[in-house]
Amino acid sequence: MDESTYIRRQQHLANIYAQLQTCEEFYLAAHELQALGISASPASVAEKGEVIFTPGFFRAYPYEVLAAYSLDEIHQNITYFPHVISPLRDVPNLDSQLRAHEHIVDPEARLEAARQSLILRLSEYWLEWNVVRRVHNHVDSQLVAFRLGLPDGFMLLHLGSLQRDYMENIISGSDPSPFSTGVNFMHWKIEDLLQDFDEQKNPHAIISVLTETDASAEPESLTLHEVHAIVTMMMIRTSHGPWARDTIQPLLVITYTGEGSVRITQASWHGETLVLQFSPLWDLQHSESAPVDLIVRHYLSQLEPVDPAAQRGPDFNALAELASGLTLGLTSRPSDEQMDMS
Repeated sequence: MDESTYIRRQQHLANIYAQLQTCEEFYLAAHELQALGISASPASVAEKGEVIFTPGFFRAYPYEVLAAYSLDEIHQNITYFPHVISPLRDVPNLDSQLRAHEHIVDPEARLEAARQSLILRLSEYWLEWNVVRRVHNHVDSQLVAFRLGLPDGFMLLHLGSLQRDYMENIISGSDPSPFSTGVNFMHWKIEDLLQDFDEQKNPHAIISVLTETDASAEPESLTLHEVHAIVTMMMIRTSHGPWARDTIQPLLVITYTGEGSVRITQASWHGETLVLQFSPLWDLQHSESAPVDLIVRHYLSQLEPVDPAAQRGPDFNALAELASGLTLGLTSRPSDEQMDMS
């Protein structure tokens, strides 16, 4: 990437970030994102649920993994850091609270204490941030539990193309924060960074985003927190590090939302345009048929090359036309114009 293009891209990112900082909307539809200089559109979904991006830089692992690789219970128990599967749904009930209060001898007093405790536990159970963390922790624990059918000490995470890194390893003092408790007075956070940490030859990365926002209220829109997290991660990765000047910067974003749903988004650059393609929402908290395996397989995605010469096809050309049209539309506005989000 030449210097002038790089500078323009960084200025564009900084402009988007500044507008997001003052945005008072919870949900951003495609036309609102376009006003920010972001192209956003729904992605296709295959028959078995895999998200199909156009062009696609990530392809979900092709086989179901949770049933194929059962838990290695023995290895789990002899390690210093046992990896247990965090429950997806563990609703407090009166029986569990009675057991927790067995130290109270008087039956009536124990029953009353259990009832009061149950009321408190239920109110905490359905708090949005607790729901988000519960669903995320369940999926993450599936990735890092030891499994039979793999070499000793191996996890599902080892089947993927990227390795786990930590946000604190890549952030510099001038980078925007990867979490917030102040945007609309609600939490969001970037977690679970996966990148080509060993060889550093692929600019691809996968992150988890946790947000308290109930995305199901407007499922055709992206939440402010999702967009904020994506722009934040793009600013970090394009400011420094081995891939700072890569032209496309593929980023797979797996978002956990306040009502217990999950959405998968591919973010990438086309020239100076940030392009987002997003999946429908999957309900993991309330559905008895929650597609946990599907979400896990997207963390294990196989990578497609980012060389533009290798992407010359109808799909890539269609995306180029979309991005080009958006760029042309933006050039007619003053460069310092801010989107009115109030």
